[in-house]
Amino acid sequence: MKRIESWMARGCAAWPGLLALLFAAAASGPRTIIAHWPKLAQATAKVMMEKYGRPDQFDDHALVWFKKGPWKRTIVYRKAMRHEPRGIDKDVLQQTIGYLVPVEKMNDIARFNRLIEVSQTAGELTVCSDSESKNYLTVNLAHQIATGKMSVEEARAAYAKTSRLEMAGKSSPDLKGFQFEVDNDRVMIPTGGDSGN
Repeated sequence: MKRIESWMARGCAAWPGLLALLFAAAASGPRTIIAHWPKLAQATAKVMMEKYGRPDQFDDHALVWFKKGPWKRTIVYRKAMRHEPRGIDKDVLQQTIGYLVPVEKMNDIARFNRLIEVSQTAGELTVCSDSESKNYLTVNLAHQIATGKMSVEEARAAYAKTSRLEMAGKSSPDLKGFQFEVDNDRVMIPTGGDSGN
């Protein structure tokens, strides 16, 4: 009996500490978490929170939104994706749409931009850069390649030209949204086909 009482006394003594941890976790929202992130990731996270609201999931490494705006998924990472061995990595914003890339165009898409990820299984196209406008541009040009309206070289030239315009303070529809219909409800089925919901 004394053992049980001793165990209960120790358990009850632990409750205030456990409650404090639970309250601290609840108070540690996304804004608190990103306060210690690198400046670019922090700024990008703030822009996405202003635009899409509180993230659906978050931890010290990433904030995640599902089906917000025209995107199937948006992730802001604390650390930039490592692409260049010596360059400054600043690709912290990864965004995904539902998109079926024709198999014969997958190599062209990869040649156009190595930061594009295509998942035939999930029926998704994912891009990563330092801004949403660049992600829009990349997806729009990838669509031009996938539909045979542009070659890889033409898409690269269009990307460079539009990026220069953006840096000069000018805009383009390709930087502001998708120039084609996006179906984020489309899912792949086990037979390898796809189905719209």
